[in-house]
Amino acid sequence: MQEKTPDKELGKVLGLQNNLINFALSLPLVIAGGLVSQFGLIPVLWLLAALTLFGAIFKHT
Repeated sequence: MQEKTPDKELGKVLGLQNNLINFALSLPLVIAGGLVSQFGLIPVLWLLAALTLFGAIFKHT
């Protein structure tokens, strides 16, 4: 991306990219916070553990 972007626009493009990455990283935190508020911490931790285990098992298949 850096090689194909004109020098005048590089700061704007990289700034937009950084904003999109920050949004993408904060979205799971908002979702997890809502789930914790509704169901409690322990069930959400079990759900995250199950999703992690599922991903680890089926990653190689």
